[in-house]
Amino acid sequence: MTASILNIRQGPGTDTTIVGTYPRGTKIQIQSQVTGTNISGNDKWNKTDKGFVSDFYVKHAATPEKKPEDAPPTLDPETLKKADEMAALAARLAIPAFILLAAGVGISLHDILQALFTYWPTVTLGDIEAKVKSSSADAKKECWSDSALMTLADTKLGRDSYLTFVTQLGMHQAPTTDELGEGGKEHTAAPEADKLIREKMDKYVTNAVKAGKQIEGQVGVVGGADWDRAGIAHYGEAVWKTGPPPKTPKKDAINGFVDSQGRVWIEQNSGNPGTMLHEGLHKYSHEDYLSTLGFNMNEGTTEYFTRIICKDLGISRGNYETQYKLIDTLATKVTTRDVVAAAYFDGGIDGLRAAFKAYRKGKKGFFGKLLTGEATYEKDWTDFVAKFRAGEYETARKYID
Repeated sequence: MTASILNIRQGPGTDTTIVGTYPRGTKIQIQSQVTGTNISGNDKWNKTDKGFVSDFYVKHAATPEKKPEDAPPTLDPETLKKADEMAALAARLAIPAFILLAAGVGISLHDILQALFTYWPTVTLGDIEAKVKSSSADAKKECWSDSALMTLADTKLGRDSYLTFVTQLGMHQAPTTDELGEGGKEHTAAPEADKLIREKMDKYVTNAVKAGKQIEGQVGVVGGADWDRAGIAHYGEAVWKTGPPPKTPKKDAINGFVDSQGRVWIEQNSGNPGTMLHEGLHKYSHEDYLSTLGFNMNEGTTEYFTRIICKDLGISRGNYETQYKLIDTLATKVTTRDVVAAAYFDGGIDGLRAAFKAYRKGKKGFFGKLLTGEATYEKDWTDFVAKFRAGEYETARKYID
């Protein structure tokens, strides 16, 4: 205030009621400015939290000059080539802000990640996964095809997050051989595996689909460095490179595996086009099936449904042969495919157990049924599962032949 005592008025004019005063030197915050009574050539009036004062008696604070770093950041593809400018940008912008800025000017996922891994001191999977997941398959492929970028990502993210990053990108390395180890030219792509499972198993996977189960985004078809990275992380370097007795390296003894985080790994030159379908069916299965019935029964059932799909596709399979044959007998002689499917996909194990017990009871004959208690049939089921779980397949078969 420059006047000795400045009247505060109800409105922007000298004809309005005085509602207070400001003494000289009072600092005020102007909320807005309007036109009113002209005072010595100035018709502006300033609204404060107490009322209106003539602008003629107000000295405005100078507007501070903007520093270069206060200017809104700009970005174009050429900026990415300038290390000093990118370093300055990294110091100013949080990762989400940079991703938004870069995407807004059409910079590719590959170049966004390259910049982040190069200039930002810390990058986490959480910083980038939304952008990765929302990108196109082609954009993701451009990333996983660049071995230098992937090596940088491994260093920046840390091994476990890097492996999840690989599956989120949908890495699908092409075979380096003319034919896969078990036949066929190449592995089925994960999106195609989901499509086939949902089409061929449509009446069985309704609940799994509603729950969002799928193989896409959870599998890597890999070789070389990434096969080793995944294998060592899961099995340990000694087992992976040397192996347990008789010292066969684990990396050379398997086509693929599911790690402790539920990520699926398939070796690029091993297996056949049915391998992805087999691993995909695992993802659609109910967790109670494996935990209740064990690895061997779970693998046999997975292979049983895999072969149903593969038969229509002309894909020959020989995997888990003994386990498969036991489940095939269970599904055709003891009960039905629908009952096995309900147990495997929806966790309806009680229904499978009831069908097994009814089958065992049916073999007793009239007098045998009268003399045999329910506990015997329950024990038959328990023993069958135990023998199957232990890999004693011939003993397990005696319960269903």
